[in-house]
Amino acid sequence: MTKGFDPAGSRAIATSFALPPGLACSSHDTFVETHDPRAKEFALTADSLVVAAPESLNAESRAPFRCAALECLERVSQLGRSALTIDMSATQVVDACGLGILVLVTKRARERGIVTRLLCAHEDVRSLLTITHLEPLFQFRSD
Repeated sequence: MTKGFDPAGSRAIATSFALPPGLACSSHDTFVETHDPRAKEFALTADSLVVAAPESLNAESRAPFRCAALECLERVSQLGRSALTIDMSATQVVDACGLGILVLVTKRARERGIVTRLLCAHEDVRSLLTITHLEPLFQFRSD
């Protein structure tokens, strides 16, 4: 379990909830503990929640990723955050289904006035977004 600190004070935070295996979602007041070795824990950001994209964002992984991303989006909205960050650092392959999920999540985020960020998107993924003219839908972060 990751530990964090409340930005408004100095109390340690260690709260958790469950998501599908291999995916994680965290905020300043919510952390994930999972026993799946594929799961990742994330650094916290002040204005967003982070959800991990799988290594292959495709037809096989779309359902659990969609569930996790939309749950995190709901939490972003509930917590009054301004962004949903999708950690793409482990994602090597994105197919049409994966693009569809990214567009769906971004559309739902925009309906709520929330920005979608892609964190550490590999060059191949970024090129695919450029070729398909989807790049303008996202903000990109490398840190």
